[in-house]
Amino acid sequence: MRSVLDWLALYRFVGNLMTNQMAAIQGYCMKCKTKREMKDPKQVTMKNGKKALSGTCEVCGTKMFKIGG
Repeated sequence: MRSVLDWLALYRFVGNLMTNQMAAIQGYCMKCKTKREMKDPKQVTMKNGKKALSGTCEVCGTKMFKIGG
């Protein structure tokens, strides 16, 4: 049987994996006119209840938005 500490370590490991996956999200930058990786993506909920991702372009710093993230 696993102890509580083992489960806590597993929970933290999975959380770190999810954080690392969030860093590699791509979106379309309107200023660069190409797909770029988002810097510091954050999950947001729009007024209509749909989920989206908001971040900034790594190259030019323009705000990026990806619906359905």
